[in-house]
Amino acid sequence: MVVLSLLFAIAAVWLGHQLKRRYGNWNATLLAAASFVVVMGVVMLGLLRLGDLQDNKDLYGAFVTETPSVGAQLFLWTTLGQLYAPLAERVLDPVAQEARRAAHMENSAAGSVQATQ
Repeated sequence: MVVLSLLFAIAAVWLGHQLKRRYGNWNATLLAAASFVVVMGVVMLGLLRLGDLQDNKDLYGAFVTETPSVGAQLFLWTTLGQLYAPLAERVLDPVAQEARRAAHMENSAAGSVQATQ
């Protein structure tokens, strides 16, 4: 499950890059994320049917045992995205980082000039 999740996450990133020219960055990201959620839902449903239902368990019992797994996946990927997105932005966009650094230096210099006057 984790390996499939990683593979489909990589495929979703690739899909987002492919869709960026046509739909723009934000919409491409949303489409890629939605495709990842749909594909992972299908995979989870397939694994549910292959694993739990062969042991003659009822569907409700299988659903109850799989629901925490969906929540755990959602929490895991949301947390990773929130933690690593700012770090990735710094690495992937050095021009914007340099512009922010230059603007900060200008603001610091202007503040020190005003303080001396």
